[in-house]
Amino acid sequence: MIGMERQPSVVDCIICQREMPLGICILGMSICPQCEEDLVASRATHSGYDRYVERLRVLWRHIFNADTEVKGEAGFAKKSMEAVECLEPSTG
Repeated sequence: MIGMERQPSVVDCIICQREMPLGICILGMSICPQCEEDLVASRATHSGYDRYVERLRVLWRHIFNADTEVKGEAGFAKKSMEAVECLEPSTG
């Protein structure tokens, strides 16, 4: 499938920086299951919300920097379509 990548069995989470089993993988960058759960439950008024925003900027910079190689709206649409979740089924 487009945008799907085979990832190593352990990756560094872009939020907590810990080595974790696979979670969400977007353009080769991963978010562990715990951070994913915390992020989904977070609100803009929560004390840790700014940290999520800052760490997710790393992902967005990666997407937009990759997009500069392919110019125009068509390039952005292509890169956006590649930014899909590659979830490993949980074993347990």
